[in-house]
Amino acid sequence: MDCSIDWKVYEEKKGAVFLPALKHGVSTPKNLMKVCLLTHTYPRFPNDTTAPFVESTAETLQEHGIDVTVLTPDTPKFARTAADHTVNLQTYRYFFPRRFQLLGYSNTLVNDCKLKRYVYLLAPFMFLSGIFHLFRLHRKHHFDVIHAQWLLPNGFIGTALCKVYKLPLVITMQGSDMLVAKKNPFFKRMAKWTLKHTAMVTSVTPTFLTELAALGVPDNQRCLIPNGVDPKMFHSTGRKEQDMTRLQEQLSIPEGDAVVFALGRIVLKKGFDILIQALCIVTQKYPNVTFIIGGDGTDLQRLKALAEDLSVSDSVRLPGTINRTDVPAYFHLCHDMNCGFKAYRAEVVKELYLYGDLHRYIPILAHQEGYKVGEVKVRHHPRRFGVSKYGFKRIPKGFFDLFTVLFLTKYLKRPLHVFGTIGVIVAFIGALIGLYLAVLWGMEGGVGFRTPDTPIKTTLRQNLTNSLFYAILLKV
Repeated sequence: MDCSIDWKVYEEKKGAVFLPALKHGVSTPKNLMKVCLLTHTYPRFPNDTTAPFVESTAETLQEHGIDVTVLTPDTPKFARTAADHTVNLQTYRYFFPRRFQLLGYSNTLVNDCKLKRYVYLLAPFMFLSGIFHLFRLHRKHHFDVIHAQWLLPNGFIGTALCKVYKLPLVITMQGSDMLVAKKNPFFKRMAKWTLKHTAMVTSVTPTFLTELAALGVPDNQRCLIPNGVDPKMFHSTGRKEQDMTRLQEQLSIPEGDAVVFALGRIVLKKGFDILIQALCIVTQKYPNVTFIIGGDGTDLQRLKALAEDLSVSDSVRLPGTINRTDVPAYFHLCHDMNCGFKAYRAEVVKELYLYGDLHRYIPILAHQEGYKVGEVKVRHHPRRFGVSKYGFKRIPKGFFDLFTVLFLTKYLKRPLHVFGTIGVIVAFIGALIGLYLAVLWGMEGGVGFRTPDTPIKTTLRQNLTNSLFYAILLKV
């Protein structure tokens, strides 16, 4: 059986996902490709914010003619029905009574940094039960590919089946699985054994690609596929103004305040505390700012206490868990400088010197020249014709344009603050290298001059004697 994999990366309405296809052609109408997606976290009920990207991956594969079975551990709050999904969703029990099934679903780690104590008790039961149910499902459905979300525990569970039935295993690294593999020597050995029998490993961030290389995964078996975002979710609707007004009243946002919105699981590694600390600096120059942090997690109470200690609690809103259908309304509260509708006075346009793609930063450049910049609400209709010009090619250009604007606005009248800093750093590195070579010369007579049999003290004494002799000759 040829288990080589042909990767087709595509972007669909439920986000950017990948389609691993076996090269012997299984996705025909009479012989649909069968994929078992292993996970330990999944939306427990409709519109649940727990790992919606896993459900998006499974549902999108199903829409493209793939027969998808999702296997996930049971949890007390799991309440899905056959009517709210199209995939074959299967759960398995691993401990009794049910209320003690506490693994997965963002309950395994404290702040995504440390394993909870009960993990060591429940993990063996979860591994054994997961392997048992996966074997039972395979005997019934005869899967072609096993796709494990997270290296541990799902990658290990999938490897047990793939090693017996010679199936290709695909693992997607999300982040916390790498942390778990580092926390315990036994888990690290499990991770290495799993990666040894994996056909392909994908990562949502380039950070883990180097770590996978350190664990022995070859270049042709690891690739970067970030989690996608569905842009259609953020299109303007007829209820946009009503939703924005409702949120402004609900969150007590003062009229005219600029809104900064951050969304995610409230854990330490996300860095929301850094944003709150930065808010202290922002409010000194721009006092009319409201900062919204959406989401729930173990770090929420600490963030509230931090905002109180820094005296910025009046400018911070922590609404907790946000329903997925309400997320676009929160983003619409934020100010958008990249709107295509802009109006300028003639003298502003004549005074600005634009080149490249600096037209995106006209408001900033105009403000730098002393002009006032205001904002007026407009209704921005979605594109009806053509295709979007935005893509990955715009990212490098946008970065350099942003650096140009930063230089023009902050360092134009003091360029040495930029180039001088770079020069000092380079000079310091050069001085260290020169010092190292000088010490090497004094001890060994130069790079490569000392033979292995010559003692260092003897070489140093000879070099100092020669230096003194040359100094006397020069003086005479």
